[in-house]
Amino acid sequence: MKALFLIAAFTALLIAPPVFAGCSEGAYLSGCSSCAFDNATKKFDRSCTDAKKSEGTACLATSYPVAMNNYRNGNCSMVDECISQLNSCTASVSSGNEKADCEEGSMTTCYATADICFRQAAGKCSALEPPKCDAPIGIIIVAGGAALWAAFMGRKAACIAPAKC
Repeated sequence: MKALFLIAAFTALLIAPPVFAGCSEGAYLSGCSSCAFDNATKKFDRSCTDAKKSEGTACLATSYPVAMNNYRNGNCSMVDECISQLNSCTASVSSGNEKADCEEGSMTTCYATADICFRQAAGKCSALEPPKCDAPIGIIIVAGGAALWAAFMGRKAACIAPAKC
């Protein structure tokens, strides 16, 4: 039972980062892990990274439909500010070697910050839109692990007295 708890806890730690990632960060991490890398140019395959960028944009449109519709109609300039901040951040931390940037992690911070900015922009551009919960499955995994641990510890405590085992 203890081994099962350790396996569940380890699995939760492995799964948690992508589960908690927002649209921009998730698309960036997906590109880092799945796009082909050219050692000569030190760049990822452009068609693949463009597809990941499109997935991130689609995720934002799905997550914040009212705000993104307002943006398309020219009524949410804060999204432009988020895009500008993201471009500025990535330009300042990029080493020129996209694979090294993925491994180092500073670029991930730029995308995570952009997700926060987009979430704030969505709130300001559409007061009617409910906030998106990014990580319900992560909470379920952590709660499940805690329940398994509590059950294991409760059984272990009950078996201290031989008459109850």
